[in-house]
Formats: sequence, C-alpha cells, structure tokens
Amino acid sequence: SPMVFAKNTHMSGFFGVHLRAVYLREGGGLSAQTTLDDMSSRMHRLEVSEQQLNSGKVIVDSGTTDTYMTSRIASAFKTTWKQITGKDYSHSGMKLTPEELDSLPTIIIVIQGYDGSDVGDEPFGEPNDVPGWAGDALSPSFPKDVVLSIPASHYMEYDPEKEVHVARFYTEEGSGSVIGANAMMGHDVYFDIPRGRVGFAESDCDYATLLETEGTSISVAPQ
Repeated sequence: SPMVFAKNTHMSGFFGVHLRAVYLREGGGLSAQTTLDDMSSRMHRLEVSEQQLNSGKVIVDSGTTDTYMTSRIASAFKTTWKQITGKDYSHSGMKLTPEELDSLPTIIIVIQGYDGSDVGDEPFGEPNDVPGWAGDALSPSFPKDVVLSIPASHYMEYDPEKEVHVARFYTEEGSGSVIGANAMMGHDVYFDIPRGRVGFAESDCDYATLLETEGTSISVAPQ
C-alpha cells in the first residue's frame, strides 16, 4: 500500500506520536482499511479519552520488541477483549490453532496524521480509498490520520518449546506508551527526521517475490 505519514510530536530523541483512538476489530484481519460497515458490525472502540491515551509520552521505537501501552487503557482493553472473545486477556500461554489465532481481534491504533506542507510523496486519492488513512469511518474530522493494524499473528508470540502463543501487547505501563517492533511487522516504516514525520506502508514483506521482480539480490549493488 502507499506510505502514509504521522506527525512526529517530539523535537528531539525518540519519535513521538499522538494517539486519537484504539479499537479492537472482531474477526481479525491484516489490513488497516476499515469501512462504514465494519464500524457498525466489527469495530469496538475502547472507551478511553485522548488525554488518557496520551498520558506520558507515546513513542515509536523499532528497537523495542513488544508494544507497551499506558495502564490507563487496561480496563477498557480487557473488558472489550472479553466481550469479543469470551476469554480473559492475559500473558499466559494459549494453545491456538492457526484458525483460532487468525480469528482473534486485530488491534487498530489511530494516530494523528502529518499536518505539515506537502512534500510530494503523499498518496493520491480519497482518504476512504487509501489503506492506512483513517477516512470517514475511523476519523471523520481528520480523515488523513494514520491507522496502524496489529493482527494477532503479530502480537501473539509463539513459544515452540511449550507450543503456546503468548500475548506481547502490554497494558501495564505506569507512564507513557511504546509502539514497538511487533506493531510494525507487516509494514515498511520510514523515520523522516528532517520533516518531522514517520511513514507507514502496509507490506507483505515477501522477499521471494521481491527477488523475482528485481531479478537479483537486493543486497548486492548493481554493476
């Protein structure tokens, strides 16, 4: 999908973002693209204010393996999870078939979009039609907000020794949140320091297909 850009809210150090909302999407799914029909049937917004979501700093850090969210969303997250799945959310191991894993809720995070001057690499088209933009369904007042999709296959880590999946999306942070590497899986991420923005593009990360289309190893410079 095309790359869409969130605003970097920190002037120095880690890249920071402002969160608008967090949803759990019933039935799973990989892409962030959301329709109005999804909103009425599958999307469950956490009853948490923007102020609570952004308590402390919210940073994007590819060097942190897992995702750690402020404890202020814990109650709403766990309540909504149980409403959808019928099970308590915990970090204990779960034995899951591939089908059961895929059917677990997808975590959807809505992030404030980049509001600076156009650079020229922004997507063309209506926000409703561009994967990664919130559109009218998720953010009618700010349709170019960025939507990050975290399916269960990314936040549930498989432990081959115990043959269980363990949740690696945490809601226990005392101050601030870290959007870590498992939230970035399935995306190309571009940290644009000079322009103060961070880009996300949904990607299948299919290396074999890339080699087929490029015709050579991308690790070797062209002759």
